Amino acid sequence: MNFIYILFYLILSIIPFHSYSSIQIDAKDWDDIEYVCNYLFKFHPLSYTLFFDKPISFAELSEGSDTADFLIKHFGVNYFVTATLLSQGGHRNKGLTKAWKTLSKYLRFCDENYILVERNETICFINKQATVDCINSHINLFQSVFGQDFSGDLFIKNFKESDLDLHSFLNYNHYLIGILLGFGEHNAWLFQRRADLYQLTASLDTVRNCKEIIETEEEINCIQKRLQGCNEYSCLPFIMYCHPQYAADRCEQESIDLEKKYLIQSRRIQTILSSPDWVKKILSHLMPNLAGI
Repeated sequence: MNFIYILFYLILSIIPFHSYSSIQIDAKDWDDIEYVCNYLFKFHPLSYTLFFDKPISFAELSEGSDTADFLIKHFGVNYFVTATLLSQGGHRNKGLTKAWKTLSKYLRFCDENYILVERNETICFINKQATVDCINSHINLFQSVFGQDFSGDLFIKNFKESDLDLHSFLNYNHYLIGILLGFGEHNAWLFQRRADLYQLTASLDTVRNCKEIIETEEEINCIQKRLQGCNEYSCLPFIMYCHPQYAADRCEQESIDLEKKYLIQSRRIQTILSSPDWVKKILSHLMPNLAGI
């Protein structure tokens, strides 16, 4: 029996044992990883998805991507700094592209709670648990669109298996997208209502439906006045870190509470991102099984 144990031990000692903890980031990759982490987690609100409960966040890899245009047009997302960083001699920043590819080599080691993928020239970052909780807390709304079998877990599974960006995956439903981006249910409803009204005016005959068009345009203008920039100064060059910024009805209590929550979170994020080892703190949270972090 002792001979069997000894033989078993010898076999194990010969066979290479690979585990996540034995994997380390190559020294030559650190500059690229710091570069792309700086872009994603300082100039975009991905930190709120990584460290807190913002379900989903985005960062564009090229100017004028479909996702960026969609967010700017319909949700008031401001990409001032993003456009400045990306417009370095062309449509797409080659340094950022290279840095993203370097980071992508290690994405298989991400904590199972996160999905970090590129879709249609845009980085999509998902906090699975926060997204599932968000969907399940609005389950009647999501099921009214996608059917009674829809759930937060099913959304995660299907999105991960697809190659669509978020707005295409959700059929451009402004209500659902606004909720999942952490912009508040009331604001998301206003986004959807405005989109529906725009679609209505486009379908009406300007002669036969003149009165209805005027009434519809008046409601659109009313919504536009209610939706004001939220954290709109957070993306300017003299602001060190980007906060979630979007159009919001700032008189609504939900919007007030949401802005306060993001402000509290931003102070904690600033502490993390201003530390000398901020990259390692991000990676240790995103990829806790990697060694040498």
